[in-house]
Amino acid sequence: MNMPVFGMSNRDFLSYSAKKTTEKEVILFNKTATDADWPEISGIVRGELTVSGRIIREKEGDPNSSTMTSLLQPDYKGYLPTFAINAKQVDGTIKGQAWLRDFYQKTYKKTLDENETAE
Repeated sequence: MNMPVFGMSNRDFLSYSAKKTTEKEVILFNKTATDADWPEISGIVRGELTVSGRIIREKEGDPNSSTMTSLLQPDYKGYLPTFAINAKQVDGTIKGQAWLRDFYQKTYKKTLDENETAE
């Protein structure tokens, strides 16, 4: 994560991810990881995820729409001014949600195409 102010150290996060899929929802969960294959990088502060996850649910009455609930509580480690944290949180949330939307739209379309081909 590139920090918006000169002189602040960039941050990175290493996490394990899990996904549970049911007929009407996808639950994504992330937890801070430690792994010798992914050591900390000099000059970059490694943050931790206290809580991180998303629930994507089919909108009731409309199987072509969904709602997403996100919960994120990172520990950026070290001192960061509030304005820097807020700027990154908003930007990161918007980009993360757009990435998930695009990913699931592609995945859903691929599944539909495969099912149509199989018939």
